[in-house]
Amino acid sequence: MGELNLSESVKTSIEVRELICSSIEADIEWFPNSLGCLIQEKETNKVGNDKAIDLFKQYFAKHEQLEMLLSKETIWTAATSRFSY
Repeated sequence: MGELNLSESVKTSIEVRELICSSIEADIEWFPNSLGCLIQEKETNKVGNDKAIDLFKQYFAKHEQLEMLLSKETIWTAATSRFSY
C-alpha cells in the first residue's frame, strides 16, 4: 500500500499533537503560555524545566508554521474555487 499523501498543514498538526503527547509522557502540564515564566525562572534561579521549555518553544514554532500553511491553503482554495470543472 502506498504512502498517504498528507498536506503540509496536516503533517504539522500531527507534529503539534506529538509535542502534546511528549509533554504528557514527561509529566509536564501542557500550558505553553507559561514559556515566558519558565525561561525567566531558569535565568533567575539557574534551574528550570528544560524539557518543558524545549517542548513549548517547538510548539510555538510549529503553531506559527501551521498558521502560515493554513493561510496559504485558504488563499489557494479560495482562488481555485472560482473555477467550475
